[in-house]
Order: sequence, then C-alpha cells, then structure tokens
Amino acid sequence: MNAPARVSTSMLIAAAEILAAGDQARDALRARLARACLAACGDAGRRLLCLADSAAGRMLLRLSEFAVLPGIAAHYGWRKRHLWRWVHDDVVAGTRQLLVLGAGFDALGPCMAARHRSLRVFEVDRPDTVAIRARALRACGIPRSRLALRAADFAQDRLRDTLQSLGADGFDRNAPTTVVAEGLLMYLPLPAVAALCDDLRAHCRAPASVVATAMECDARGAPGFRRQRPWLRRWLARRGEPFAWGATRAQLPAVMAAAGIALRETIDPETPRDPDPCPGEWLFRGTLHR
Repeated sequence: MNAPARVSTSMLIAAAEILAAGDQARDALRARLARACLAACGDAGRRLLCLADSAAGRMLLRLSEFAVLPGIAAHYGWRKRHLWRWVHDDVVAGTRQLLVLGAGFDALGPCMAARHRSLRVFEVDRPDTVAIRARALRACGIPRSRLALRAADFAQDRLRDTLQSLGADGFDRNAPTTVVAEGLLMYLPLPAVAALCDDLRAHCRAPASVVATAMECDARGAPGFRRQRPWLRRWLARRGEPFAWGATRAQLPAVMAAAGIALRETIDPETPRDPDPCPGEWLFRGTLHR
C-alpha cells in the first residue's frame, strides 16, 4: 500500500532526521527508522529518500528549506533534544508508561523503550501513519514487546475510546505516565485540546506529566514561525495541516491551564547558549490538572 503522493510534515521531519544523523552511531536507530518510514510512504517518500542520499539532493533540500522556512531542519533537532531530555528525566524519576500522541515517524518511543527496560510505550496516530510506522518497525527489526500502536484521528475521534482499547496492550491506568504531544496540539482547535486533556485526566488515575509544543503568535495574532514565508500558511492549509491556534509567551500558561495543563517549564528560544534555529514554537512540560 502506498501513502498518498504528497509530502507531509512527518515526511519532511523524517528527511531532516536523516540529514542531521550523518554517520553518527548514536543516531543510527533514529535515522534507520526515518529511512524505513520514508521507504514505506510510496513515491513521494522514496523521492525524498533519494534526495537525502545524494550530495546534489541534499543541496536541493537545503535550498528548498531556505526558500520556505530557513533553519527548520535544525529546529526539529533542537526541539527533539529538549523533549527527549524531559522524557528521559521523567522515566528516571519514576514514569513507567510513555504515551506518544501523534507519533508520526519519530523514534522517541522505540529509543526510550530500548534505553529503559522497565518502560512500556504506547503510540497513537492517524490510521495511514500507523500502518506506515508498523511496516517500518518490522523492516528495522525493532521489537514490539513493549511498544503498542493504535490508530485514531485526533480531529474526529475521542481519545477516551483509544485509551480504553490500550488496556488490551497493557496500559495501566494506575501507573505514572508521561504524555508526549510533539507537533500535535497546534493542529487541533483549543476545545479539542481541552477534550483530549479531559479524556487523559479521566483515564489516568496516577500523576501524568505532559511534554508538548505549541505555536507562537505574531503581532497580528496569527500562529506560525517567525521566519516563515508568507505563502507557507496556505501550503499547510492545502495539505490539511493548518495551525489552529497559537499564544504569546505571556499567554501560554493561561491558555494551557484552560485546556487542563499546569505548566512547569517552558524553553526560551532566545537562550544565548542554545538558541532555537527557527523560533516560533514553544516547548513546554507540565502536569494534568486533577
């Protein structure tokens, strides 16, 4: 089965993962899974993979990045580095379950399962993405004994039904859980974000940590990256991935509190020692209101 012949955000992030990994052994699993996902994405994915595998193709990808959103590939690496550190810290502090909402083609779940033998991982995404991901995991030989996949459309389905079904895969309502929503919440209307948090709070009896991202708003109140070209918003809308909302740094705590998340920490994109290469997305962690 081929994925639709269009380039999705997940595919672009997978290509950026391959470009960033190079020959570094520590990134082998991440790049291997990204490659397998692109290979399973049909013609569009295979074209991206061919570009990432040649010097001329990599130059073309870099030029395309500059024309559309300069620094976005490095931003993805910056974002993942911080979010992965938070998840690792949570597991060390006692998290026993990792619930990844909108897993895309990311290797967070498999890598954390390999690093922490006591951790169970549950991933949820749209049916077509889950089907591609399942084939890629098999192609990479990644074990599924502590990694469960579930299909759900966050724009249409209530998370409560998916959480109920995860019980068959060993999801423990009483176990400390970290919920990751990387690059997901900004695509859902705020009432849908609040409903998602309500479902999590109703299902998870133990404390639940949330690691997530949200878009920044510009001076006109429009969500987006600071350096994005004016037509990028229309490109995302045509592909069914428009940003539904955003917030300023000052607004973010109240916006997330209204949705059901109490913020504990937000990464400053202007940090001199580690600035965001493409600012416009907030990285934060918090806890579900009880």
